[in-house]
Amino acid sequence: MSRERLSSTAAFRLVAFYAGLFTVSAVVLSALIFLGTSRALEDHARRAVRAEAEALLPRFDAGGREGLRAAVADLAWTAP
Repeated sequence: MSRERLSSTAAFRLVAFYAGLFTVSAVVLSALIFLGTSRALEDHARRAVRAEAEALLPRFDAGGREGLRAAVADLAWTAP
């Protein structure tokens, strides 16, 4: 069977259509998963930084810049 004749058959067109549909669907699904995961990780990091800043604020209020430096140094030594 020649290429021209094969590409003009209904079965070939149907297979090509479904292959294209699958490819587009896989790309869209992958993009949605990537965007959702990156947004969740960004939100988690934002919350962690905000919580850390709120935890350090009383040390700054009590000891000023030097108190904050000491608190950060303590965190640096105890961080995993």
